[in-house]
This record gives sequence, structure tokens and C-alpha cells, in this order.
Amino acid sequence: MLAFVLTLGMVSCKDKAPAEKAKEVAEKVEKATPTLEEIIAQAKAEGANWSVDQWKDAFRNAAINMKPLLLALKEMQDKIGEDPAKAAEFIDQMKEKEAQFEGLGKLMEQFEEVANATENGKKVADDEEWGKQMLQELGLPDDL
Repeated sequence: MLAFVLTLGMVSCKDKAPAEKAKEVAEKVEKATPTLEEIIAQAKAEGANWSVDQWKDAFRNAAINMKPLLLALKEMQDKIGEDPAKAAEFIDQMKEKEAQFEGLGKLMEQFEEVANATENGKKVADDEEWGKQMLQELGLPDDL
């Protein structure tokens, strides 16, 4: 399915600049990503039999689901660093952002519990180098 989405993205972007093409393909892939609820349900049902690569795909899809929240939190964190005097204002804004994505954190914790209950899921969860690389590929900060 991912290959189909990527192919579709490349064909529909053939007259655009490379940066625009890459952005459109990334957006289409993100839209085709299963929800955290779907990822958790599949991991519970099949995760014990997943390979390391299948778990990596699941972690990548989970991170894609978390991307809007993580980017919003990083933006607020950066604003606080730029102007500590306005920290209270930024913290209120951060709480509003967190409220917009209520439940994602709990779902992510649930996903990690399922992953850590399997041998290959635990290997992926413990692979910090791969995790940082994956976050970088997705354009996410690894310092949150």
C-alpha cells in the first residue's frame, strides 16, 4: 500500500519542483497512515509474530500520528527558550495544544506497553539510534 501511495504521489507531482514533490508525497503517506488505535489493535492481535522491520513500521506510523502534537510542543518549547519572561503565557498555549490532542499520549503509552511485551517490539523500542534516525527522517525533534 505504501508503494502504491508513493507511486501515486510521484506521478501526480511530475511537473513540480523536487521539494514540492517530496512534500506532497510525504503528506499523502501521512494521510494513508493508520490511526494509533488501528496500530494498537493490530499490534495486540499480531505483534507477537512481527519481525523487527514490522515493528519499525509500526513505530514509524505511531510517530507520524504523534507528529502534529510533537511539532506544536517543540514550537512552544522554543518560544519559551527565546523569551523566558513570557513562559507563563507560552505554558498556557502549550496546554491548549495538548488539549487539542487529548488522548494521544495515553494511546502512545499503550502502544509502547504492547511493543515492550514482545521480543522484537522491545528490540525496536530500545534501539535509540534507530529511533533518532526515524524521528529525523520524519522531521521531528529528538529532544522532546
